[in-house]
Amino acid sequence: MSVSIRSRNLLKSTASQSLSARAAGDYLEVLSIDPELSCAARLRELCILEGQHIRLIRRHDPLLLDVSGSLVAIDLETAARIEVRDASCS
Repeated sequence: MSVSIRSRNLLKSTASQSLSARAAGDYLEVLSIDPELSCAARLRELCILEGQHIRLIRRHDPLLLDVSGSLVAIDLETAARIEVRDASCS
């Protein structure tokens, strides 16, 4: 079965993924944070919370995020437990 490039891009943009799987430069919406994550409360204090739009600046460990104009660094393990989607989908 053949899938057009447009269809693949649409599937990619609407699907949720972990933050660690996204590319530098992506504008994203946070969908969920694993409640079992020990630093979940701290992430929320840094405005990394459900519904927040963020930009992934750097994809090396640690990841560098632009969160409401503030730069926030988080490790890859933490990023893997944050679900996001393209911000343009909201």
